Amino acid sequence: MKKEKTTKSNTPGAGKALARRGIAAQLEYSLRSLILAAVFAAMSVILGYYVSIKIGSSIRIGFGSLPILMAGLLFGSAEGAIVALVADFVGCAIFYGFGSLIPLVTVGAITEGLLIGLFAKKLTPKRVIVGVTLSHTVSSVFIKSLGLWLRYRTPWQTLLLRPVIAAAEIAISCVVLVALLCTNKTLVRLARGTYGMEKMSGKAPKKSLTYEEAMAAIAAVSWQGSRPGLERITELLEKLHHPERHLACLHVAGTNGKGSTSAMLASIYQAAGYRVGLFTSPYIEHFNERIRVDGVPIGNESICRLMGEILPVVETMADPPTEFELITALGFLYFEKCACDLVILEVGMGGRLDATNVISQPILSVITGIALDHTAVLGDTVEKIAAEKAGIIKPSAPVLYGGEDPAARAVIAAVAKEKDAPFFMTDRTSLTVKSADLHGSVVDYGGLCDLYLPLCGLYQPQNLATVITALHLSGKRGFPVDEEAIRQGLAAVRWPARFELLREDPTVVYDGSHNPQGVQAVCETITRFFPGGNKPILVTGVMADKDYTAMAATLAPLFAAVYTLTPDNPRSLPAEELAKVYRSLGLAATPCASAEEAIAQAAKEAESAGKAIIALGSLYMYKEVKEAVRALPGV
Repeated sequence: MKKEKTTKSNTPGAGKALARRGIAAQLEYSLRSLILAAVFAAMSVILGYYVSIKIGSSIRIGFGSLPILMAGLLFGSAEGAIVALVADFVGCAIFYGFGSLIPLVTVGAITEGLLIGLFAKKLTPKRVIVGVTLSHTVSSVFIKSLGLWLRYRTPWQTLLLRPVIAAAEIAISCVVLVALLCTNKTLVRLARGTYGMEKMSGKAPKKSLTYEEAMAAIAAVSWQGSRPGLERITELLEKLHHPERHLACLHVAGTNGKGSTSAMLASIYQAAGYRVGLFTSPYIEHFNERIRVDGVPIGNESICRLMGEILPVVETMADPPTEFELITALGFLYFEKCACDLVILEVGMGGRLDATNVISQPILSVITGIALDHTAVLGDTVEKIAAEKAGIIKPSAPVLYGGEDPAARAVIAAVAKEKDAPFFMTDRTSLTVKSADLHGSVVDYGGLCDLYLPLCGLYQPQNLATVITALHLSGKRGFPVDEEAIRQGLAAVRWPARFELLREDPTVVYDGSHNPQGVQAVCETITRFFPGGNKPILVTGVMADKDYTAMAATLAPLFAAVYTLTPDNPRSLPAEELAKVYRSLGLAATPCASAEEAIAQAAKEAESAGKAIIALGSLYMYKEVKEAVRALPGV
């Protein structure tokens, strides 16, 4: 996993102390769930025994199933089954005595709650209708009818009326539930939790931790490091009642381009009216950027409150989660509390053993492209890395490959075939870039003309082609998007540090490319936008575990000089060592003590020679570089 830029807690036992402070929040959540279950059970008893529509002497249409269906759709199978069981026992005890219990009728009610819970992940009219029809038919027409016949030997003529009654009950239930749950998202959000709803209510939830305490807990020593595997995140989410199972996710992996692709998808779906969660890594300037809903980063209050729920659970785990796993759980819980219609879920590293891969059935799996990166963990060949990233493919869930490498394509296609997952590829031959400059590009793709994309970089139209293809595929899976939303979403997308224009005089551009393939793509853009003999000046810093010698060999011919710096990260390569590499390639290289020094010296040279500045490398130096550019005279 990618290491987060958080600060270690220096307080011994910080994790345990903070966990104890979060017990109140956990108890509050459990109490709220218990109260809601009791309310639904009481509603089922009242509606089942007091409210009905009688037609003639033999037909009675009841509404006792409505609360069971609602509980299952809001909270899942377990809650639906519990409400059904309690309602059946209490109703019989109050009105007829326990001797009136019919085991198969009770089983039928429980089955209805279990089956409807399978449709709780995403509440759309179609899913509600299908879920209600399936669960009520199995429960009422088959199981309950059999139970009544075995107990009372009910005449077959009367039993034949039960499908008619069930059809009427299904129709009424569908109308009520679609109206309540699918057209009134506020009800769903309030039922599933109010945390993270500052934007809707205008009020911040009560804190159980301070922001500093919450961030210290995330960065606690015992949770740091990268330990691939899904055991810890699975256990953690199970203890949190599986918030990820209530989310519809579009999973995005790939060596390069997955962040830009995720940002475009989120912006377009938001423009289409969906409530969209976006999970990305690492953050650029602030931790909160990693978890967003409708483009708004998670609030400090929500982090505090949700960490108050998570930490007591972590305390019960023999093998505590890593930092990335903890953040992933935080994201899932926040997205569930916000009742997101769709979550764009970016993989942290690899895919197969990445914490995000705990989801079971994504709407669509997207693999943007494959190249050599994180070779110590993922493998030293394209085929090995492709196999790791293909680990996000799930049975029957479509997968889209947006890259061009034939070896990677063969591996991904083979995994898709093995898992019976429909395999698709981005058709780049249909892409036409009509114009491109430092402010964005205008392209035609897939029958759509003059699409404006404000993200700079010649590689971004290729990501756009993958995005349009992904929209087409996910539209068939219940998330349609019209052309207007595509245009509005693309025009509004923002994704910093991807060939981002920071300043125009002098021209300063930042790009976070940190592996050979990403650097090669950037070089194509540099050659296009800065042609001729007036080579730009490079400001760069990298991690020591990257293939910086190969990247330097690619970059050196395009630049007039280079200023190196040491990014703010323990894994950083010292500026002097990076400068030596560039000197060996014949390029004048000056190591600098800070980003401020590097930008100031580069700007002085750029001004005298009329050159542009390209800051390129680790995302961990973005914030400092941006601040240094702002500090230049004339800004």
